[in-house]
Amino acid sequence: MSEQKLTTWQVLRNRFPESEFVLIAEVSDASGFSRSRSLDFMVINLWQSRGLAITGIERKSNRGDWLKELKNPAKQENHFKHCEYFYLLTDKENVAKL
Repeated sequence: MSEQKLTTWQVLRNRFPESEFVLIAEVSDASGFSRSRSLDFMVINLWQSRGLAITGIERKSNRGDWLKELKNPAKQENHFKHCEYFYLLTDKENVAKL
């Protein structure tokens, strides 16, 4: 039996189950012609007892893309201001360093 590789969506759903979280992909920073950027994923907690937190997730697959992002952190500011948490999601160890 071959091992099935999980999709990004499946990985996030395992971490943020449907019974507690809304998971949205490609979240625009505005509507219509005002849109300038999108966030890869946004997660909204639906349980008031846990704070109804909003989490932003940006997915990066290569180090060059991540370094480019670090040079211009303001480009995600329209998303940051709505998020209590913000994570980098990657599938390779060398994309980002602590």
